[in-house]
Amino acid sequence: ITGGPGTGKTTTVVSLLALLQLLQLRQNAPLLEIRLAAPTGKAAARLKESISGAISRLALLDITGYNQIQQAIPTSVSTIHRLLGIKAGSKSLRYNRYQPLPLDVLVLDEASMVDVEMMAALLLALPQAARIILLGDKDQLSSVEAGALLAELCKKASAGDYLPASAAWLAQQTGQHIPDKLINADGSLLSQHIVMLRHSHRFGQHSGIGQLATMVNQGQFDLTIWQRHPTELLLAQCACNTDSTFQ
Repeated sequence: ITGGPGTGKTTTVVSLLALLQLLQLRQNAPLLEIRLAAPTGKAAARLKESISGAISRLALLDITGYNQIQQAIPTSVSTIHRLLGIKAGSKSLRYNRYQPLPLDVLVLDEASMVDVEMMAALLLALPQAARIILLGDKDQLSSVEAGALLAELCKKASAGDYLPASAAWLAQQTGQHIPDKLINADGSLLSQHIVMLRHSHRFGQHSGIGQLATMVNQGQFDLTIWQRHPTELLLAQCACNTDSTFQ
């Protein structure tokens, strides 16, 4: 699940987790063991706060068995290091391919910050039947270490790349129709497991920050911003040159 700030990634994943648990209840199956993780302590704290808020909003959906489902969605978030049991100053892992993590579903937030080595260790530690849900912004700066995993996985996210069969299934299940421009008869299998949230609920696409974000992501920043807002940028530049804070 990729999308810019305020597009509803956390709300989407909480709804998805609620539906997964609801399916378990309806099939009289054990509830899923879900774990939440993030690359850093700061990212983990942010996810914990946003997950808690999204869970409280589930009550508006009037789901049968809501209380049980609510309790089955965790709010505690671990860093990847803590999840895998990596000790400071050591490369040994408590959980690995020989001793997999005790979970059914793993949600990993800020996936763009995860490097290749850490992601490999995480995938090796997953049980064979486990699901992993990656959250992040494909246009965000990649990890400091090697790899731009989320950007590589989501290369075709903007174009959709959905197979006609995928589009038909989604329409049947949800009543929502994917635009024809996002459907590709030769779409890759990977693209069928990727969703890009495009509407920001934090700021409008025609607002200043919305336009700026679009320009930067499309590589049009230098040309377009000077054409549209030359006076404002000159004033800002003058302010920076005369303000000792910026100097």
